[in-house]
Amino acid sequence: MLSGKVGYGKTEIAREYVLRHENEFNAIAWLVAESKTTLEEGFAKFAVQLNLTSRTQNDNTVSRDLLFNWLSNPISIDSSGRRCTAKWLLVMDNAQDLDTIMTLWPHFGQGSILLLGREPLFRLHRLLDIECLDLPPLDETSAAQLFQAVAEIGSPEDIEQDSLGIVRDWECIPIAIVHVAKIFRNSSRSLKDFKQYQVTYRKNLGSENPGDSPVIALIWASECRAPNELALLSVLCFFDHNKIPETVLTRHWAAVKIAYYPKGKEYQNCVDLLKRDRLIEHVSDKEGSSHFSMQKVVQESITTEFFK
Repeated sequence: MLSGKVGYGKTEIAREYVLRHENEFNAIAWLVAESKTTLEEGFAKFAVQLNLTSRTQNDNTVSRDLLFNWLSNPISIDSSGRRCTAKWLLVMDNAQDLDTIMTLWPHFGQGSILLLGREPLFRLHRLLDIECLDLPPLDETSAAQLFQAVAEIGSPEDIEQDSLGIVRDWECIPIAIVHVAKIFRNSSRSLKDFKQYQVTYRKNLGSENPGDSPVIALIWASECRAPNELALLSVLCFFDHNKIPETVLTRHWAAVKIAYYPKGKEYQNCVDLLKRDRLIEHVSDKEGSSHFSMQKVVQESITTEFFK
């Protein structure tokens, strides 16, 4: 398993691994593992690719069972027409829920599974005998080299120092470095001028047009919050991120035993600040009830920090 925070390069590393080792496998499937639905849909498509079922088969459970039978006893035909044992690789990308993975995990067969996700606790499950690599940020030298490569600039000493300053500001996170390097490459600024500009750019990241900023902007927005905001966010992390009933948060304030948990006007102030920074959305329905929602990646980031 490759685990690490958003933007650390898990998917890119997996893609590079597949490119380098594709000749070692007879069958490779790249599966989106963020939910039971996406994973079963991926199994069904893989079953079609292996000619285990037809495209007209619309029962994903049947397709999955056919696929798992093949995975447990994989047979392929070599170039001479002989039957031989096949080697397979499943890449499960963006794994988020342990229960989903356990329900749909192939436990038999002569193959390999590469699991990609932000949650290292997968490796603690007693039924998952897996090796786990937790990806750290890049070291500063590698981060500066990545910036210079994407920005298409040389490496004189003065450029290296400016590059190091920039990647430190972006915490040596690969997705952020690539993002800001592309901005520099498409600008007419000198590197020294851009070094000053990107400080302001990061502060304003995502405030004007959320669709133009990387997801990492939301993670940064969740850092350095006031204690009462963090207390409220920590409670939100225990619910389905798509729909969190507001009554759960406000009806039993007296019973809440979490330090710094906001109540009354303080609660409303916290909600307003979190909405302003796009960490949560507040929706009211026709019946007059209201609920919150938050991006899954933000919820996971807060959960990881909360349970350290």
